[in-house]
Amino acid sequence: MDTVQVSSGVRYILHKQGAGPLLQSNQQVKIQYKIYFHNRGVPDSILPKAPLKCIITDTSIIAGLRVCLPYFNAGTHAEILIPHPMAYGTVGVEDPNQEGAYIIPPNTDLRMEIFILQVK
Repeated sequence: MDTVQVSSGVRYILHKQGAGPLLQSNQQVKIQYKIYFHNRGVPDSILPKAPLKCIITDTSIIAGLRVCLPYFNAGTHAEILIPHPMAYGTVGVEDPNQEGAYIIPPNTDLRMEIFILQVK
C-alpha cells in the first residue's frame, strides 16, 4: 500500500476510500479509532470506548489527525502515521489514576487506525 505524506511528516495509508465528497472544515465527523505506539520498545494500543465526534478543524484533536481529515470522506478506513510533534509532543498524556505514569508517553510517535463512521 502507498503512503501519502500530507504535512509536517504526517503520512497516511488508505485501506478503503469512502464515498461522497471529501470532508469540509465546517463538518462534524464521527470517527472510531485505535491508537498504537511504542512504550519501552513494546507495541501498545488504546481503543476508546466511544467514537470521537468533532468538527474537523477543532483544535482539541491532535494536529496529525486534523491535517489528514480533509483527504477523506464518509466510510474511509485509513492509518495515519503521526510524528510526536504533531501528536502529544514532549508533554504526552498523563495517567490520572497513577502519579508519574503516562497513557501516552512524551515524544511518542503514533499510528492511528481510523474509520470515518458519519459526516454531518
